[in-house]
Amino acid sequence: FFRDVCIVSMELPATVPHGFTCPITYDIMEDPVMLDDGHTYERAAIEQWFRCGNHTSPMTLLPVPSSFTPNHTVRGLIAEWKEEGRRIIRAKAKVEAEAKLNALVLVLVIAIAIGCSWCACPAGHVRTLCACVPCSSGSVPSKAGDVCVPCSSGSIPSKAGDV
Repeated sequence: FFRDVCIVSMELPATVPHGFTCPITYDIMEDPVMLDDGHTYERAAIEQWFRCGNHTSPMTLLPVPSSFTPNHTVRGLIAEWKEEGRRIIRAKAKVEAEAKLNALVLVLVIAIAIGCSWCACPAGHVRTLCACVPCSSGSVPSKAGDVCVPCSSGSIPSKAGDV
């Protein structure tokens, strides 16, 4: 019963914004450069294109000079997008950790409230689990209505090592 607690996972969008991938490699660009055709490419990919003897734009197939200009705007936008992705991943991990802790608290409160055999295990087990959940009144707080359910084992140590 208690192992069936389900936590809804938040999925991150897997789509890369248009213009962040090189039209030659289809990878996210690290060093974007722009040709006279107005398109932006990964520097290494367009250099390879020209080394292979191509003198045309990979997008328009029209002749273009083999010179290019660094696209600082696209590089900055990609860097911001990557940083935002890292922030989202960190926030997601924090939310998931808090959800797991809340699920544990809920399981403990329910188990203690119904007096199941899991809570009636050898002395110290419940106190060790309860010590993970701080409560100044010496009982396990319930997230629903801030009701505190007294532990069946009596006092709760201030930290898990006091058991």
